[in-house]
Amino acid sequence: MQRPESWNQHLITIGSTEVTVGLVIAVAIVVIVTLVLAWLAKRMTLRHFERHGVKDDLSATTAASLVAAAVVIFGLDIVLHIFGIGLTSLLAAGGVFALAAGFAAKDVVANFLAGIILRLDRTISPGDLVQMDDRWLEIQQIGVRSTTGRTVQDEQILIPNSKLAQSVVTNLTREDKLVLIRATLPVDLASDVELVERVLQEAVESLDWVSSQGKSAVLLSEINRSSMEFRVAVWIDDPDAIYESRAKLNKALWSALTRAGVSVG
Repeated sequence: MQRPESWNQHLITIGSTEVTVGLVIAVAIVVIVTLVLAWLAKRMTLRHFERHGVKDDLSATTAASLVAAAVVIFGLDIVLHIFGIGLTSLLAAGGVFALAAGFAAKDVVANFLAGIILRLDRTISPGDLVQMDDRWLEIQQIGVRSTTGRTVQDEQILIPNSKLAQSVVTNLTREDKLVLIRATLPVDLASDVELVERVLQEAVESLDWVSSQGKSAVLLSEINRSSMEFRVAVWIDDPDAIYESRAKLNKALWSALTRAGVSVG
């Protein structure tokens, strides 16, 4: 089938490329197909996130937009190739700027990709109670660049997604909610070691808020020139009461040693 003679009609010249009616029609077809494919790619990406439990989330929308943008860039490359312009040459011309922009956007891109991985992997989800860098917090939202969490002191903090993805995180919601509480007590060097151990053990056993699922421990951890250091560890099953429980533990141990006539400090 021959093309109509009018398709060969010359319109303008771009560089060494003669733009004809047929060339304009070909470019229009490529543009329409590219836009349709970009729309389909965005829809498929959003549905993929929905199947993984992410609905109307900013990170899902952003990821879908980036996928659509990648399709548009591919179509743009085809259009430029039709006109005899290479996309690589344009990128090379702005190479220095692109390199500087890449360094500037490195952390942004890392946080964005980490956010997508966290949402798809689902090892950490909103509502989970986690421990990170000796800090307990409840995950509230995993955003595009950062994750919002609330500490046991009711403080709201922002954690970069890349840090959350690369750090060692204990997720209590995944298994159990047992939390280890520790206390350190220096006692006089002249104190009876067995007496101190017995008093501390009895004090721990008398605490009704200590969890029976974990084993408590009373240990002589260090001996200095003027004192001995005992460490006590107990388990609780209420992560929200960490600081309150630690205060109650210190008070109970100090009171027990004082009643037994052991000098603390």
